[in-house]
This record gives sequence, structure tokens and C-alpha cells, in this order.
Amino acid sequence: GIDLRPVSPRGRSKSIGWERTLSNDISSRREILACLDEAAAGVSKRLKAKEIRAHGIRLKLKTTNFTVLTRQVKLAEPTNQVEIILRTAVELLEQLELDDAFRLVGLTGFDLVTADEGVQLSLDMHDAHALEQDGAHNQI
Repeated sequence: GIDLRPVSPRGRSKSIGWERTLSNDISSRREILACLDEAAAGVSKRLKAKEIRAHGIRLKLKTTNFTVLTRQVKLAEPTNQVEIILRTAVELLEQLELDDAFRLVGLTGFDLVTADEGVQLSLDMHDAHALEQDGAHNQI
């Protein structure tokens, strides 16, 4: 039978990605980097539109014989910044053997957090001293 119920998402997204099957296979590093530049911009734009950040970045390449190559990394701090996403993608690309031609390039941000969820505040010695002063002041 046909289910007439509307489709509704369950919870929040687990990842946001950009993936393209290319009309022409590519094999040069320059061509792959051009795709990654577009991918990083697309992922960044979608993350910013949803006001979220990614704690991880995943690179996906598919060869002409359909072998899928992936690499991913968890970031120290979540991001939605195109420069960081692109730099991370390039670092992941450097881990792969680029001996084949590729028909698909993909980039995904995963382990998503809202802007206020994933930020670790730093506590340097100056801040610690200020907190001690504030604590002493509150006891008076």
C-alpha cells in the first residue's frame, strides 16, 4: 500500500555533507582540490545556516572502478569555518594514494553540535587569578 503520512525528520542531523558524482573522471590533485574547495564552501554554508558546527570531517573519494576511499578526523574544536574545513580536507587527502581516476568527491561534517554546545573555554593563569580574586571578593 501507499503510506500517505507526511515524512518528518527524527531529531537533529548527525552529519552535513556535500557529494558530487562527476560528469568526467578526474585524476589530478589540482582537480580534486578544486572539488574540495567547492565542497568545503558548501558544507560550511549549510552548517552556518543551521547554526551548528562539526566536531569531525570526513573525506570520500570513489574511483572509476567504484572503490571507495575515506578518511576522517575528529577536530580539537568544532567548526563551521570554510578555511578550517578545507585545510582539514586537504590534510586527509594527503593520506590517500591518488593513483586512480575518481568519479565522486565528497566531504562531510559530522558529530554536530550547536554553536554553544561544543566550545571549550580556556582557563589560563590570568583567568585563574581573576577567579581567585573574584572568589575572595565574594567571601568578604
